[in-house]
Amino acid sequence: MKVISIFKKVASLIVGITLIVGCSMMNKTEPLDYETYVIVGEGGGFAGSYIQYKINQNGSIEQLDFNEEKYIEIAKVSTSYVDGFFNRIEELNLGELEISSPGNMSRYIEINYMDINDHKLIWAMESTSINPDVKSFFIDAFNFCKALNE
Repeated sequence: MKVISIFKKVASLIVGITLIVGCSMMNKTEPLDYETYVIVGEGGGFAGSYIQYKINQNGSIEQLDFNEEKYIEIAKVSTSYVDGFFNRIEELNLGELEISSPGNMSRYIEINYMDINDHKLIWAMESTSINPDVKSFFIDAFNFCKALNE
């Protein structure tokens, strides 16, 4: 019986060590960077009013309170919902584009992602010369946030 008891202890010790070593060798994922985001906004005109949303990589969706000058979280979604926006930033090379043609009413995208820091694209709402993919990105991101805020 003593042999079986010792065998059980040794087997438990081997299993425990295997689990500890195995877990420590697993690929570690990088924590989500809370400073990684894309901002979409629009406004201007006579009243000078704007609506601005911030999509954070961690899934937090915020709206800027222009009076208080601070963001207020309007939703928290799975990161899988926002990953597509960050992937499209890369696919469309938004960090390489230079668009600076504001109008009376303007739309804009601000990016802080990977090696793109505080990059802003701004154009007049009525502009017909903006790349349709950029417009599509803006509309998709803006409407996504707007729907969460309703």
